[in-house]
Amino acid sequence: MSLQPITLELCQGSALRDRRRSSIRPQNFLPLLFTAEAHSQNQNESAIADDIAPLYESKAPPTPDSISPISHAHVSGHLSSFSTSRHQDVLSLSKSESTDSPSASSATTTDSYFEPRQTTSKDLRLRYRLASVIFLYFLNGWGDGVTGTALPYFRAQFHLSYMTSSLLFVATMCGFMSGTFCVPRVMNFLGLFYFSTTRLGFFSLSPWKIAFSRVSPKTFGHSASQARYLMLILASFGSPIAFILMGCKIGLPAMAAAYVTISFARALLTASLNVFLAEQRSKCLGYAYGVWSFGATVAPLVFQATAASLPWANFYFGSLVLSAASFVFLGITFYPTIREFTADRKAALVQTVSHTPPLTPETDDVADIPDTTLAPSTPAPPSTSLLRLIVTVPFLWSISLFSLVYCGSETTTQGLVVQYLLASRHANPNTVGFVSAGFWGGITVSRVAWSFFSSKISFTGRKYIVQVCLGLALGMHLLMFLVNSFIENAFSASLIGLFFGPIFPACLELGIDLLPPELTMPSMAIISAAGSLGNAILPFVTGVITTKYGMRDWSYMTITQTTVLFCTWFLFPTRQPLRRGTITNLD
Repeated sequence: MSLQPITLELCQGSALRDRRRSSIRPQNFLPLLFTAEAHSQNQNESAIADDIAPLYESKAPPTPDSISPISHAHVSGHLSSFSTSRHQDVLSLSKSESTDSPSASSATTTDSYFEPRQTTSKDLRLRYRLASVIFLYFLNGWGDGVTGTALPYFRAQFHLSYMTSSLLFVATMCGFMSGTFCVPRVMNFLGLFYFSTTRLGFFSLSPWKIAFSRVSPKTFGHSASQARYLMLILASFGSPIAFILMGCKIGLPAMAAAYVTISFARALLTASLNVFLAEQRSKCLGYAYGVWSFGATVAPLVFQATAASLPWANFYFGSLVLSAASFVFLGITFYPTIREFTADRKAALVQTVSHTPPLTPETDDVADIPDTTLAPSTPAPPSTSLLRLIVTVPFLWSISLFSLVYCGSETTTQGLVVQYLLASRHANPNTVGFVSAGFWGGITVSRVAWSFFSSKISFTGRKYIVQVCLGLALGMHLLMFLVNSFIENAFSASLIGLFFGPIFPACLELGIDLLPPELTMPSMAIISAAGSLGNAILPFVTGVITTKYGMRDWSYMTITQTTVLFCTWFLFPTRQPLRRGTITNLD
């Protein structure tokens, strides 16, 4: 039995239309951040789109084995394709309508899971989500940038040596690495939902009910939008917990626990949001990390001004306001819409049907699923063979080594430069924290510029630009070692940040250009993990050496690390290979 196509004129005024314009929606509490257009042009857009219950043609309630129809949709059982109107979520039900109807001609195709890659200027929901992500990345940079400025205060408060204070970098690495490995399991758990659920609550309890009760696998599925939303909500508690632990000044164990907590939460947040940003228009990811660096630039300025007149712990208590704002913004904008949850529910039902026996007439409720979607997909390469291939790719490990040394050198520079200036250049404690702000300011400028111009730079041009940047950074480190002047050293630290900015993005681009396409995702994870490892190892080793021999040896470590970077980058190819490798003969 199939439904006949029915045409709905949804652009005209009606009672249903007036109900859809209800003003009791969360997005009405948010300002128009990205547009100056009148509200009348965007009255149908929402930060939480389609936040009303869908209307069904049938009065029968949905069963666990049936598919909930999309709101305002009429689906024929003999058709396998549909198009979306730009005015409402109306499905074009015939081939003639999809080619002749004006609404069908203006349909928007979606090749991203959550949001379309090509979005119109009226998609306020996507814009609010991008704004909340950028603000979160600013908060991440806020926590990163203050580390170097706050370390001298930690040492004085808890009577720490250079080696013990460097343990905080190890705590950061432990939290980030453990969070990275937990991401798949956490995502799989938080996405669980019952098929009988037609609408999500603000905070779904389905994952916990399913995990602690014995239910049939056919009664629940996995929703990617729910998993992303719950992960963002839970991980957003990491920053306020860490700020409270730091502000209470309990001791070194509490400080280490704070660094583990905030880095673990940051790994969960960035795992899903990096994918979200990468799926959007170009430059979104680069600008987001530029805002991250901007937050790291502002935080030392605020911390130094606070510590000069108030107890330094007040900075962390004041940062709770930013954490609360980020939590509210993420909670409102990333709440799954009816359309997202319906798509997840249908995909989960399709996967369930594909692993069950053929349908009987009694289970004809799922007959509207196209047969093409039930076809078995191409089997993925065996994981053991893929791992064996990863091990045998030399470029992957050379780039990972470069990432390890670079990230370690960057953290050693910005984390210990303040202590170096206090010990060797007798800097003023009330102003020396501004040097960290200058370092992060240089990174912000160069990283944003690189995000804008990188698409216009060739493979060979990138090789020479990074080589020159590394050479200039090495020269600035030599000047900091040779010139006994606080002003010159502060200026050189800012220039080091300026020259360091493009290096890590260029490192990732190098991996994409040299490694096989099949290894792009795992190789990016390995390169990032190597960078996190370097963030812990090199600063800790530097702390051990400076504890024994004095803070003047900090320059020896940074000069050595930058020299290794310069020589390693020189060994990479100058021209891109004509053909990238592929996975073959995995069996």
